Amino acid sequence: PDVDPASIISRRFRVGARQYYGKHLSLTLAGTYRNQNISGIPALTPAGGGFWLFNTAVSYRFSEQHGNVFFRVDNILNRDFTYSGISGVDDPYLMPGRSFILGVNYNFF
Repeated sequence: PDVDPASIISRRFRVGARQYYGKHLSLTLAGTYRNQNISGIPALTPAGGGFWLFNTAVSYRFSEQHGNVFFRVDNILNRDFTYSGISGVDDPYLMPGRSFILGVNYNFF
């Protein structure tokens, strides 16, 4: 069905905490609540109205702040979620399923 983009209401609320262990090690936990409502078309509004996604990460910062190495787990509860597939509504920041990311950042200056 054709949907007026002005009738689509998407909400996002983020909350998180980071704990430092000494000068180099940190642990992060973050939660994001997502909600989408398409007024006038109840069949396209996700059941339950919204969902929470939780992510966590551990990071080790190199000496003299030259960078860090990190390990991140997105969607740690492996929740399934859906948003309407209407053109213009897709959110590129939503990834289904759990994902694991290992990375390194390094500053040469």
